[in-house]
Amino acid sequence: MTYHTNIPGVDIDVEALMGLRLLGIRNRVKRTGIAPLSASLFHRKRGRGSEPYDVRPWSEGDDIRQIDRNVTARTGMPHVRNFHEERAHNTLYLIDLRPSMHFGTQRAFRAVAAIEAVVISAWRMLDLNGSVGITVATSTETIFIGWVENRRTFNAMLHKLVILYRDLQNTFDSFEPQLCNALETIEKIGGSASLIIATGLDKPGANFDPIVKRIVKHRDVTFLLISDPFERAPPPGNYPYHTLDGLAGNIFVKSKELKQKKDIWLTHLLRLGARTLHINTEFTAPEMASILERIFDGSR
Repeated sequence: MTYHTNIPGVDIDVEALMGLRLLGIRNRVKRTGIAPLSASLFHRKRGRGSEPYDVRPWSEGDDIRQIDRNVTARTGMPHVRNFHEERAHNTLYLIDLRPSMHFGTQRAFRAVAAIEAVVISAWRMLDLNGSVGITVATSTETIFIGWVENRRTFNAMLHKLVILYRDLQNTFDSFEPQLCNALETIEKIGGSASLIIATGLDKPGANFDPIVKRIVKHRDVTFLLISDPFERAPPPGNYPYHTLDGLAGNIFVKSKELKQKKDIWLTHLLRLGARTLHINTEFTAPEMASILERIFDGSR
């Protein structure tokens, strides 16, 4: 057991994460009055889809690439095969638990807020009959926890997530790998599953932009930008600092020099083709759930 066990906002526990499921249910009933029959994660239409729909005789104006060779050969007349639009029922989450995420000045560490946001969203997806995969970026590697398709197996996944989080606290490492390393790993996982990445976007890496551009060509990508009030708008003053790698000094912040990090990243990620939702560490769980509903209704 570690020094921080059971400290709200610093530690996480399975029971609390299980309780977050109720937030998605309440939001769904409040917004729609009924429960949808299947997952409806916002996505862009990509191409003609891959699920066969029907076969019919070719007519002028049809795309010759849709001609079904087998039916055409059998009947002696050209036929085309139509396809359903692909729907995104699978969602792969990446939780950034690198050292920089273990920081917070108000309600919770950024790492805790990231976990809460992902779990709230994952519960919502499972209640909509989708499947959920979870990966975690740490100081040493990107860990794939697994896929689940129902609430019972998700409970077991939450136990693994809590154990992993507490182990990271016990073996805290000052090394901060580039986020793009984790993106390269999850790019190979989940096929065409939508990606939702909860991160503070510290040290994205030189290859961040080209990797994101490559991924969004084939998958829908949403960044949950986790931020603390101090980093968004620190009060003017002189701040001493001491980093884990031994650097020390002072930073003087003027009120006119404050920049809104989230606005800069919003514009940048939109340019890359990804969506962004802002999750502040001071948000309560119900406030997070309300923001995360935008994932499912397609709003930004």
